[in-house]
Amino acid sequence: YHTLGNTTMSKKEPAFVKINSIAEYHEALQLPKPQHPLFSITDFSQNKHTHPSVETTFLLNLYCISVKEDAQCMLRYGPHHYDFREGLMTFFKPGQAITVDPTSSDVKVGYSVVFHPDFIRTYELANNIGSYSFFDYEVNEALFLSEKEKQQIRTIGKGILSEYEGTIDSYSQDAIVSFIALLLVYSQRFYDRQF
Repeated sequence: YHTLGNTTMSKKEPAFVKINSIAEYHEALQLPKPQHPLFSITDFSQNKHTHPSVETTFLLNLYCISVKEDAQCMLRYGPHHYDFREGLMTFFKPGQAITVDPTSSDVKVGYSVVFHPDFIRTYELANNIGSYSFFDYEVNEALFLSEKEKQQIRTIGKGILSEYEGTIDSYSQDAIVSFIALLLVYSQRFYDRQF
């Protein structure tokens, strides 16, 4: 907003938001504080944020895997625009910019698995996550899921959610990282089928 005399005028300039932590991610979506400082799974139906009124670019310094089931959402990811419709997955790695079109609608059915690179740092997944090419801008399609594939992804998501919402103990992180690794293996299988 710019102030001119006593009059405040709204200026529709693009916005830029940098998110470096799980806490900042929750804050941006107006969610309760995360249960873990390096990992979160968020249900889109719980998001209280409002869709940006101007084109907004988010620089997410986290990994983010989203499963969307009701989207009519336009995003610019790298050099491409995507029309995210029902039954698809998207993958973002730290340092990538995602631009949200203000004319698209919010996603209300689905979830995102979001984690800081330090969450997997001591696991084998940290060494091989770079081999999943769907985290790169070069992949110019979202992953579209069949009904059977959606069910398999939902099952993995329920396992992650159960660990996240359960009592956190010395096995919780091992279990969640294993579920993420499984989610990536299935996603690679589905991408191979799609292409």
